[in-house]
Amino acid sequence: MKKITIITLTIILLGSCNSPNRNTYSLTFAENKEYTTNEKIKNLFLLEQQGSFVLSEKNEVKFFNSLPESFEEFNMIYGKKHDLKDGRRLYLSHSFHFQTLLQNLYYIPKDRVTKNLVNIAIEASYIEDNDKDGLDDLSNLFDAISIYQTLIQQWFSKEISNSIEILNEFGKNDILKFWKFYFAGSNPENYRHEYEELYKRYRKLDVRIANIMKEAYESILENSLDY
Repeated sequence: MKKITIITLTIILLGSCNSPNRNTYSLTFAENKEYTTNEKIKNLFLLEQQGSFVLSEKNEVKFFNSLPESFEEFNMIYGKKHDLKDGRRLYLSHSFHFQTLLQNLYYIPKDRVTKNLVNIAIEASYIEDNDKDGLDDLSNLFDAISIYQTLIQQWFSKEISNSIEILNEFGKNDILKFWKFYFAGSNPENYRHEYEELYKRYRKLDVRIANIMKEAYESILENSLDY
């Protein structure tokens, strides 16, 4: 009886050692691996060619680590065509990245996704048209920004607790920039119903973040900003 107990316990321990914790593994992987912008572009094209809507853990981490970390890098990745080895010049598919792959992330912790979204939104609120060369590149960049804004609106209306936690890591000015990007558009009045509902949800959990949201939205209405 004792032998059976020892054998069973050994099997259990070995099994637990061989079972990876997906959050721990992915977080470590995501923190330690860094790519240059050119490596990111190459990775993203390779993942596009695979055409998978749901990625393996390894590819999901590679995809997340290949996303832009600043708006400047966002522009470098999505704001121009890239030369491929076969002679073609193509844009990366921002819609596939933001509407499909990023929406289907499973292994990447939500706080890392949220922080990445906030960082780019803060900078994207100050885009200037005259810094971009070529109408096609400018049009593609604006399309990418529009889809990115939609992603942010979907994410921050759903992941409210996590969003509040991450936003509180930033100063008031950066949080203002974030909410201005969230509500930016040719007619910010169109967001009034969404704003009012979102404000109530955030206010229940964090009055400070909700009031900064209110200040940002009222500022957009007052100045009729159009990003």
